[in-house]
Amino acid sequence: MHAVKDEPKEVQIPMVQPGPTRTSALGLGLPTLKVKLEHGVSRRLVIDYIEVPSLALLEKKRKREQLEESDVKGLAESGKPKIKKLKILPNIDLATICRRLDVLGPQSQRDLDIKLPGQVECLAAPHAFFSDTWGGGRVSTCPNIGKDKAKEHQYRDFMYPSIEYNPALPLIAGAAGLIFEANGLDDLHNIDGDEDPTEYRLIVKLPQQPALWLYIGQCLYLRGPPLTQQEWLSQDPKLKSAWSRAVIEQAWGRTVRIRVYLRKQLGREPTPQEMAEDSGETKATAEDIRKAFDRGDEFLGVAILKPVGYDEEFQRQNYERFPEWNRITQDQKKVKDLAKKMKSKKGSRAQSPNTAPKSKKVERRDSSSEIEQMTDDNVESDGGGEMADRVEAKDIRYIPRGTRTRPR
Repeated sequence: MHAVKDEPKEVQIPMVQPGPTRTSALGLGLPTLKVKLEHGVSRRLVIDYIEVPSLALLEKKRKREQLEESDVKGLAESGKPKIKKLKILPNIDLATICRRLDVLGPQSQRDLDIKLPGQVECLAAPHAFFSDTWGGGRVSTCPNIGKDKAKEHQYRDFMYPSIEYNPALPLIAGAAGLIFEANGLDDLHNIDGDEDPTEYRLIVKLPQQPALWLYIGQCLYLRGPPLTQQEWLSQDPKLKSAWSRAVIEQAWGRTVRIRVYLRKQLGREPTPQEMAEDSGETKATAEDIRKAFDRGDEFLGVAILKPVGYDEEFQRQNYERFPEWNRITQDQKKVKDLAKKMKSKKGSRAQSPNTAPKSKKVERRDSSSEIEQMTDDNVESDGGGEMADRVEAKDIRYIPRGTRTRPR
């Protein structure tokens, strides 16, 4: 009996089907092969390979790198965006501010609690909105309301202090604050004078660009003692230099400039008559102003803005009227810009026709002068001016030729 060698069973080669691709650690797209076995068991075979890039892929990669380099270069050249900053004078130290406001009591007592919704309370608008809606100019701190606007509403005594020269103004509705004055010497002499009983409608310019103004509330303007010599000397040197320059440059510093200059020229305090007779053309330097404050000859005045109420109806009307005013203003701006654009186009069109005739006119004048010169030469060559007279006197008429049916 012969022994038969056992042979392994035949194994059927499984069918390999392409499956979904995956991404390797190198960032290459790798196909996944799905192997279907005989007994229905699925397995995945992953083939790791390196894809040789084609010329099209290399060109695409090169363009992408060029775009990235141009973007980075553009950002580097542009740098930081230029934002116009609002120039605000440096504020006095916090201790001096608190000493002035402490006369009104603790903060919980001197500040008002506003009950309006936040979006209504915090509505800030351009100065033009308040002027167009309620009247008054756009420059004066306490403008007068015109007759027409005065008939429309009962709001009066508007006050628009600017944050540039009053860095201690209240910036929150219902809060107290301070206003500074260059001419604090007069306040020192009249410290016991009558208080201003006016209840002002305070609208403050916020420290931002574009400029927006916020209704703070109703307040009283209380004159307080100016900064003492010691308080002035304790301030930061930058603050003192900035205020000295402001007194020189701004119109509200005129009285101080004249007084400092006359005091330096006369060697004594100028009289009111001498102050009135001065034309104001005399100029003191910023250094003279600073030395006058350092010596105690001049004082920086301080007034307290005490909150006494908040007109909720006034602010509600501002909140309701502002969207319509803003829409009308934007439409007017578009019309104005369009008219300006059309005017510039019309001017450019009118300019080109005017230049063309001038050149033709010059050429016509030149040609006529040449003809006249040629005529003069011919006349002279023909022997005198009689021929020229005959040519000028003779009329040239068109005589039509006759036909067979209608002979001439």
